[in-house]
Amino acid sequence: MGSTSDIDDQISHHRYILLSLPRSDPSHVSHIHALARLYNNRYVRSDQKEDLDRAIFHFTQPIFASRVSWDIDGENIVQTFFLLASVVLQRSDHFNQPSDAQYCAGYFRYLQSQPLEAFDVPSNQVRASLVVALASQVKAGIGDAVKHIDEMTDHCRELLASDVPQSHLSRAARALASASFTDHEQSSELEVSDKLIKCLRDANKRIDSRELAYSLAGHLFTRFVATHAIEDYEEAMAIFDKIISSESNGNHPGPYWKTLPISLHHLHGTEPAYTRIQSRSKRRSTAVVRSSEYPPLMTSDAARSQSCWHQL
Repeated sequence: MGSTSDIDDQISHHRYILLSLPRSDPSHVSHIHALARLYNNRYVRSDQKEDLDRAIFHFTQPIFASRVSWDIDGENIVQTFFLLASVVLQRSDHFNQPSDAQYCAGYFRYLQSQPLEAFDVPSNQVRASLVVALASQVKAGIGDAVKHIDEMTDHCRELLASDVPQSHLSRAARALASASFTDHEQSSELEVSDKLIKCLRDANKRIDSRELAYSLAGHLFTRFVATHAIEDYEEAMAIFDKIISSESNGNHPGPYWKTLPISLHHLHGTEPAYTRIQSRSKRRSTAVVRSSEYPPLMTSDAARSQSCWHQL
């Protein structure tokens, strides 16, 4: 990638050449494409939104340029469109621009309709990126969250069934785990929640991640609050036990203990399940956390419990 000064020198070089080239010159678009990559590389070092904006601007130009050939400096127009979508998604994530998530979700859906292998674009990476884009839409409250999460689950299922690099699978699974519903009382949400939990269970078997395991437990617990299915509570606490035992050190528990007392407080009012597990929960939590450290009882069980499980 080179140093920042090297990148600046290359940017100046390509900009100088472009000043002397007519737009009709065959090499014009190649220099534009080079600038897009250089600004994106500089953003990695600078974290300046201006660099990302310029990268997006320059990646867009070759796509709309009139060319007989689809090759741009060794890359084709589909590759360039994929790079554009990826950089727009990066801006959405890093600078909280919800409209970017909406646009790039459309870009990745379009790419999925193309014969990506013929253009040397990794289809699994496109699918994983679409999951991330949809998760950003859910977080921003754009569109139908239930439909988005249902689509995300289907894409993650496809990734789990394929020979996908672990990094792509982990990225998609984390995005799926971060998605949350607002009202588990609706039958449509419960149905999609069932699919999501099944998918996260399978992902948790493939990916060694406390964060993912913790999110799975959170979704199980949130469904328990809505349905009072004791099996969900038992599974969530078994996952939590495993996390705690792996990170605790004697009398110094790890960070995941911080939200356990909050979560246990939400069990109030969920009779008859609460009665069945109250004594067990108290023994489990007070082993490490004193009762005086418990936070105040919170309300709006489903929404608050989802929040506390996803705050890490």
